Amino acid sequence: MGMTMTQKILAAHAGLDKVEAGQLIEADLDLVLGNDITSPVAIKEMEKFTVKGVFDKDKIALVPDHFVPNKDIKSAEHCKCVREFARKNLKGQENEFKRLGVLGNWEEPYLTIEGQYEAEQVRVFGEMYKKGYIEKGLKPVY
Repeated sequence: MGMTMTQKILAAHAGLDKVEAGQLIEADLDLVLGNDITSPVAIKEMEKFTVKGVFDKDKIALVPDHFVPNKDIKSAEHCKCVREFARKNLKGQENEFKRLGVLGNWEEPYLTIEGQYEAEQVRVFGEMYKKGYIEKGLKPVY
């Protein structure tokens, strides 16, 4: 039986001719994406390792998208865990932006993981609501 597209990609990145469902492999990763739900679990497991730091800070993207703004104490703790991990392990990612010619205030960067960013999002949403741009309904917003 042939392999699925996912199996073909995994086999290629693992240097194998074939992979099967349930098989454990070691693969070269293009990108590791984490969010505010899955990342705290992975971070806690990584803290048990003897290796310190991440395998390649330029191949990791952390996206706090489920709990922003935080809905309760538990979700705030999840986001805090992700922010602290990012500050500790991903410092220096701006070098890739600089290499691409992106201009910015690199000494005081605008970080979306900071509370001020989230607070500004909520403030702008509130203004939009007051002006009648936001309404509850069953149709998607385009």
